[in-house]
Amino acid sequence: MDIVWGFFRRSGMIVPMGEKANSAGNQLTEQDVINNCKLMMSKGKVEEEECIAFVKEICWASANAYDNQEYGDEPKDLTAVVERTMRIIEKVRN
Repeated sequence: MDIVWGFFRRSGMIVPMGEKANSAGNQLTEQDVINNCKLMMSKGKVEEEECIAFVKEICWASANAYDNQEYGDEPKDLTAVVERTMRIIEKVRN
């Protein structure tokens, strides 16, 4: 995740909570994460618990990078990270 976090910080591939990707399409969106999780679970046979941990880490790293924090710092809005994680996982399940 350190590599992913560094990538978020350097590339600007961060979509603030609840926003859509820019028109150039060069940001990682919730839909990208949802699609990748569905693929991991169906084709890669990844367990749901591992998928939840993956999504939580991505949301946490994205929040850290967006708020200009170090990777692993507790996000400024932990509730938003938890809500976003659960919203993504719910969409993965459906």
